[in-house]
Amino acid sequence: MNSGQLNMENAQKQNCSYWEKKAEDQYRRARYQESILSADNAIQLDENSVDGWWFSALSYQGLNDASKALNALEVVVDLAPHFANGWARYGAALQKIDDSDAEALDAFERAIQIDPDHETALTGLAELYRELDSKDHDDADKEIYVLSRLDDIQGGLTSNQLNRLGILYYNSKRFFEAIKYWDRNIQFNTEFSSLFNLGLVYNHPEVSQDADAVDIWRLTLKHHPDRTKVKDNISKLLPRLLVLAEEALQRGQTVLNHAQWYQNYINPFELLNYQDDQLIDSEDIDIKKIQKLRKRLIHELELEDGHIPWMESLFIDRSKVINLCDELNDEDKRSYHLHVFRNKPLLNFLTCGEHQHFIVDNTWSPLETLEFLEDTKNGFRHWLSEPFSKQFYIVITKAIENEDLAVIEVLLDGRRWIDPSYTEKCFENAKRKIDLQLEPLRNNKQESEKKKPTVNKLTNLLNEQSLIQILNLFPTFFWEIQDEAVGIIRNVAVSSFNIHGDSELAKEILNLTSQFSFKSEESNRRIQEDKTAIEKIIQEEKQYESYLTINEESCNVTRKGVRQGDKFISVDSIRSVRWGVMLSGNSSNPTHDFLFLFKSKDFVVIKFQWATTKSIKKQNEFNHQVIEAILQYIIPSIIENQIMQLNKGGSINIGHCRLTAQGIHFESKGLIFSKPQFIPWIQATFYFRDGELVVWNSHSKKVKTHLSLRDVDNAFTLKILKEHMC
Repeated sequence: MNSGQLNMENAQKQNCSYWEKKAEDQYRRARYQESILSADNAIQLDENSVDGWWFSALSYQGLNDASKALNALEVVVDLAPHFANGWARYGAALQKIDDSDAEALDAFERAIQIDPDHETALTGLAELYRELDSKDHDDADKEIYVLSRLDDIQGGLTSNQLNRLGILYYNSKRFFEAIKYWDRNIQFNTEFSSLFNLGLVYNHPEVSQDADAVDIWRLTLKHHPDRTKVKDNISKLLPRLLVLAEEALQRGQTVLNHAQWYQNYINPFELLNYQDDQLIDSEDIDIKKIQKLRKRLIHELELEDGHIPWMESLFIDRSKVINLCDELNDEDKRSYHLHVFRNKPLLNFLTCGEHQHFIVDNTWSPLETLEFLEDTKNGFRHWLSEPFSKQFYIVITKAIENEDLAVIEVLLDGRRWIDPSYTEKCFENAKRKIDLQLEPLRNNKQESEKKKPTVNKLTNLLNEQSLIQILNLFPTFFWEIQDEAVGIIRNVAVSSFNIHGDSELAKEILNLTSQFSFKSEESNRRIQEDKTAIEKIIQEEKQYESYLTINEESCNVTRKGVRQGDKFISVDSIRSVRWGVMLSGNSSNPTHDFLFLFKSKDFVVIKFQWATTKSIKKQNEFNHQVIEAILQYIIPSIIENQIMQLNKGGSINIGHCRLTAQGIHFESKGLIFSKPQFIPWIQATFYFRDGELVVWNSHSKKVKTHLSLRDVDNAFTLKILKEHMC
C-alpha cells in the first residue's frame, strides 16, 4: 500500500459519515458489537451525529441492553425531534421500564403527530391505552383512533385488538360499531369474550336484538358449554320472547297476501320439489336426480300453464325455471340455495314473508346457518343480503300499515342476516311511512302558534296509527324521526308558554316526551332544561297564590282562578271583584269583618267572608295574602277586558261612575239637583282613605267622588285603568 492510499484511508476514518455508514452496514448484518464501535467513532468525530446515536441505540437493543439503548435514543429524539421512528423506538424502550408509561405514551403520541401511520407507535399506543384502561372518554376516543388506523394500515387486527375495539365502542355507547368488531372477531375464532360480549350488546335496550342475543349465546354454549352465566342470561330473555312469539303467531303466519309471495326469492330445490332428508352438504346432491326433476318440472309447467302445484300462488315461465335450475351448476350458489332450503323458517320468510324466521324457539336456534353466515370466505351473507333486504322491506312496511306491533317487534328482534350496507334498504320504505305519520304532528305545531293547543289532541296524535309505540320499537337509525317528534312536542310546549302564556300547559305537554323510550342526548338535555325552566317559572307564578280555609271550606285564589269548595271561576271568566274590612262592636276590641266577593261573566258568585276579634295581626296577614293574589292574578285580566271594551267605544259602570275612553262620568249632589261631572283621564287623580277610593279632578278639586272598595265592584281597578288610558 503506498502512502497516498494510506492518507486516503486515514482521511475516510476521520470522516464522520464513513463511520455512520459502517455502523449501519454492521447493524444490518447483526454485528452489533462492531456497529457500536463504529457508531462511537462517528459520535467522537461529531457528538451531534444522529445516525451515530441511532445505530448505537439499535445495536444496543440488538444486544438486549435496554438501559444503554434508552440513553442513546434520548439523544436521538433530542437531536432529531421530527424523527418519527426515533420517538417510536424511544417509546418502545420506555415501555419496558417500570413506571414509565406516561413518558412512553408521550413518545408514541409525538411519533404519530409526525407520521400518523407509524405502525410501531400505533401498536405501542394501543398496548399502553389498554394497560391504562382509562375511563376518560377522550382517551377512549384516542384508543379507538389508534386501533382503527392499525386496522386500515395492516388490513386487519389481532383477536385481542378486535375484542378491545368492541369493548371501547360498547363503553362509548356506539353499540353497532361494537357489534361490527366483535362479529369480525368470532369469524376467526370462538373465544369466549367476544361471543359473550356480542350477546350483551345485542341485548342492550338501545339495540334490542334479543333474538340475536339468544342465538349468539347458544352458539357460545356450543363452544363453552360450562358457562353458567350464559345459561342464566338466556333464561332471563326467553319468557318475554316466548310470549312475544305467541302474540306474533296469533296474527297469522305472514302479513303478505298470496299475490306478494315469491316476489324476491325462489329456491331451486323447492321449485324442483327435491326430497332428500339426508341432504346435508352440496356434495350430497345427486346431479342426475336434479336433471330428472328439472325435466319433470318443465313438463308440469307446460301442463299447468305456469302453475306449480306444490308451490301455492307461484306462476312462473319456462325461461325463469331454466335460469334458476342453472344456478345449481354453480358450486357456491348451489351451497347457498341448499342452506336456505334446509332452514325452513328462513326459506318461508324469503318466499312468503313468514315471520317464524324471527321468532325465538324455547330450545332451538339456527346455529348451522349462523356459523355459515359468519364464515366470510364463503360469501353467503353477501349473496343473501339482496333477497333478504327486499323481502324485509315489504314485510316491515306491511306490518306498519297493519299496526301489527307484535310482528314489528319480532322483525326488529334480530336475525336480520344481511351485510350492514343493506340495512338502509331494509328500512327505506318504513322510514317514509313513519315520516308521513308525523305530518299531523307537524300541522299541530303550526296550529299551536295561532290557537292554544291541548294535551288531549297531542296525545291522540301520538297514539294515532300506534305512532309512539312503533317509534319506541325501532332501532337507533330511526331516532332522528323520533327526535323530530320529540322536537315538535317541545315546540308546541314552547308556544303554549311564549304565545299563550300557559306554563302549566307547557309543562304537561313537555311531560308527553317521557313516553318516548329513546331520545338523543341533545333532545334529553334540551327537554330537561325546558322542564327546569318551566318549573322555575311555575314556582315564580305560584308564589302569590293564596290558600285559606274558611268555615271548613277551602277558599283559594290562584293563577288559574278562584275556588270555594266545589265552586270555581277561572281567571278569564271573572267579571268583577271587591274586598274590604269592616270594623264593628267594641272599639277597644272591635270585630273585623273581612270580605272578598268575585263575580263571573255568567253570574256565578264566590264570597270569602269571615269575622273575628282574635289574632288580628294573623288575620290581617291572611287578608293581605288574598289581596296580593288578586292583584297578581285577577286584576290584570279584568283590566285587560275593561281596556278592550273602552277602546271599542263602549262604556263601563263602576258604582255610580260611568267610564268611557275619554274619562270618568258621574253626578255630584247639589242642594236641590244633582250635577253631571266629567273628569278626563289625564286629569283624574286617586287616593285611598278609610276603605274608599277618592276620585277627583286635579284641575278642579271640587269635582270629586267616593267609591267604597268593599261595596263597589271593581272600584280598585279605576286607579290602574288611568295608567292605560292616558
